[in-house]
Amino acid sequence: MLRIAAILFAAHVCLADPASALGSVATHPSGKNKIASVPDKRPEVAQLLERLDNSRGERGEQDDLAVEQIASLVQEFPASGSHDQRSIATGFERCLKEKRGSLAQENLDQRLHAAAAEALGTCGDLGVKALDWALDQKHFREQPELHRIVILALGTTQSKAALDSLYRHSRSSEPAVQAAALEALGDFSVFPERDRKDIFLVALKALLERHSLFEANNTDPILRHEYEVLAGPAITTLQRLSGEDLRDPQLWQRWWNKSKNKAWDNPSA
Repeated sequence: MLRIAAILFAAHVCLADPASALGSVATHPSGKNKIASVPDKRPEVAQLLERLDNSRGERGEQDDLAVEQIASLVQEFPASGSHDQRSIATGFERCLKEKRGSLAQENLDQRLHAAAAEALGTCGDLGVKALDWALDQKHFREQPELHRIVILALGTTQSKAALDSLYRHSRSSEPAVQAAALEALGDFSVFPERDRKDIFLVALKALLERHSLFEANNTDPILRHEYEVLAGPAITTLQRLSGEDLRDPQLWQRWWNKSKNKAWDNPSA
């Protein structure tokens, strides 16, 4: 699993840098930069997808092989043309929707679903629909770690289309779900300042609401635990979005009140 994690991280770096992901940048006669064309409808991609289809259809017996094939396709995705990228994302979606065991089964093996969700996160806009689908499925909601992986993958897409779902989950009554959504929102630190401010406010409100509940009864161990689950991811996301290094919720509130109408990226402008 360390191998696929490293590959997924590399793909995420490529996603954050579209020029490096799509190929060399050529200078257009107009003087504007133009992304050089990349090969599409490649036979090697078709072969990998065919092998993946065969592996995922073996009722779990070939899931180790399927996870390796997913990792290979993640590497191919940034270097592929639009047709191949759509085909790869569809291949990941099929793996995500492949049935595995029953909810009553102990130690349910979710390697295929977890690998597919993480891979869809590297597909940008093409991964959002399938990940949204998964979040609405009982099978995923009742597997806490798998549910968390899917939510985090939505953040990895860095797609605006993922924000509505992440906002909804950031208001969940379940602290672990809230925390995952708030952590995922930190991946949008690459967005323009105006968008980051909107995302920042969502994360700040979630943090302040949990902090207020805890402060109202700070001897309640349940409220303490719920706040501690959420506080770390929320504060880290606020730091990523703003570039500030505050930790106390009240200090964040004051900073927002003073800074919401100021420039964050170029304060001297």
